[in-house]
Amino acid sequence: MIRRNPTRIELKMDDFREYETKKKEMEGKKLVPKANDLAEMWESVQPKTKQEIINERIGYQPQPRLPN
Repeated sequence: MIRRNPTRIELKMDDFREYETKKKEMEGKKLVPKANDLAEMWESVQPKTKQEIINERIGYQPQPRLPN
């Protein structure tokens, strides 16, 4: 249900130019990882189970129950 009419958003050339400059700055800041770094990153990555992926996506962090 819409309670009010949608607002029109206009993109101006100044906004587009600003976006392009920021995009170029961010691309310039990216560091190119070395081959050794990539190998270490892949080795440290452990496969996750489907249940772990779902829990991570919804923000659920199961805590083990302690016996009383």
